[in-house]
Amino acid sequence: MKRKILGLDPDKLFADDISLRLWQAIFPFTLMVLAGFLFIFLYTFKSFGIDTTHSERFGTFVSVFGLASIVAGASLLVGGLLGFLFGVPRTEDNEFIQKRDDDISFSKKENEKSLTRVSRTNIRANTNLEQISDWLTKILVGVGLTQIKPILEFIYAQVVVRLAPGFELAGSTRDVNEGLTIGVLVYFSASGFFIGYVWARVYLTESLEYGYSIKKVKGEVEEERIKRDRIQTIRQLIDAIPSADLVNIYAYQQKTDRKKEQYEYVREGINKLLGNLPGRDDETLPGNLDDLMTAIYEDIPYDRVFDFLRSRDYINLGVLLELNDSYKMAVDFYKKAIRMNKYSYRAHNQLGLGFLRLGKYNDAIESLNKAIDINSKNYTAWLNKGYVLIQEVLAREAVLSEQKKQAFLEEKKVLAEEAKEYVDKAINLSINATPIAYVNKGCALSLLSEYYREKNSNEKVNELSKEELECYEKALEMDEDCTLAWYNFACYHATLARYSATPDDQESALKSAFNCLEKSIQINSDMKAVAQDDSDLSSLKDYPDFKELVSEV
Repeated sequence: MKRKILGLDPDKLFADDISLRLWQAIFPFTLMVLAGFLFIFLYTFKSFGIDTTHSERFGTFVSVFGLASIVAGASLLVGGLLGFLFGVPRTEDNEFIQKRDDDISFSKKENEKSLTRVSRTNIRANTNLEQISDWLTKILVGVGLTQIKPILEFIYAQVVVRLAPGFELAGSTRDVNEGLTIGVLVYFSASGFFIGYVWARVYLTESLEYGYSIKKVKGEVEEERIKRDRIQTIRQLIDAIPSADLVNIYAYQQKTDRKKEQYEYVREGINKLLGNLPGRDDETLPGNLDDLMTAIYEDIPYDRVFDFLRSRDYINLGVLLELNDSYKMAVDFYKKAIRMNKYSYRAHNQLGLGFLRLGKYNDAIESLNKAIDINSKNYTAWLNKGYVLIQEVLAREAVLSEQKKQAFLEEKKVLAEEAKEYVDKAINLSINATPIAYVNKGCALSLLSEYYREKNSNEKVNELSKEELECYEKALEMDEDCTLAWYNFACYHATLARYSATPDDQESALKSAFNCLEKSIQINSDMKAVAQDDSDLSSLKDYPDFKELVSEV
């Protein structure tokens, strides 16, 4: 059988810290109350010593003890109510507090602070007892204690005098009865007051705090659920963007990939997904791809809103930005991906391409070298490294005078040989090399042919031209709709026409060049604008139907 404390099960009594602290606080006052009732019992017990019959003595005991207990209980209750009123906790609500707008909503201003009115509920212990005591002291001093005597006289006349006869025992005087009445009133009122006050201060305050904490936790759980759903949604949207590894053409040559078409296709799909999201609003999630990308870009330095994005997410977002010609933003996205994972060779590879778009060839090579250091069998990085060198040669030649082009010849040869070496490395590493690899190799061979043609080394030119032809044929064998292969094939034949020995050879080469260019334009009409100003097609400019072919109308 379990041992009980004052008739209470200790397992229930001390079930939690609040109950234990409450019991420890009111235990002394409980002893005081029990001692008071014991005193009343002992006082009334002396009625059995009166020289009367047994029934009269018992009746006197019950009468006096019952009245004293009722008065004591009433005093205890009144005192407890007063103590409760003094100890009731209060709350602070609807304060102006300063907070940073770094929650899960999408902020349009960075690193901004604002004063926001929010509902905040903090439980704290009541101090009314001290305030009322101070208030009463001032009142008493102010009025010169003139109202205390009438109040005491009223209590004495209306309460003490009327109750005192009920405490009368044989041999007791009026003064004794009145003193006992006053003692019971004061003693039990004070005990009840402190019990009520301590109960309110300890149990009620902590119970309200616990209730508020539960409400706060539920609110935080709901916020986390909303945030988790938003994170999942954004990640799904980003995962819907074509991976950099799956987009073949645009990653190598801006002018041939129909980037705008691809971007608009992805943009339309994501906007549709955003528009159909249940419960979405512009404050929590932008309703279109452009605003979403802007919000993510603006958050890159702070990681306040989109800190859940992964390295690969920033890579895919950068790829999407490149489709929209936003190369500077794309570079920042790739740099962010690298900060999150410096061992991501895909991020270094894409950063190299981003630098290429900005004309930063040395930075591009450096980034691609890092990608290769991380993964030396990275087919894409080797291929892109060769492509960067090809584009560097073409860009530098475009701004040089004829005299300076001669001075650039030796450096051009070195860069072209390195480009061919890197592309060959990529082809050897990949079991399924893309057509673009052979197109890039053909471009490098074309640059070398130009060098040896300037050196009048016809035998070497013929050797390189044959190898270049094989590259384009291999690319078209792999993909007969490869725009770049057809276009470069057209440039190859146009160059042959320019250096043909006989009119028949020239006519045959021009016809082949025109047919290849026509095929390229049929696949991708964007090639019209490219062909209009391409010096490699200069020999084709006077060919019948050329102007009509490349006309934008």
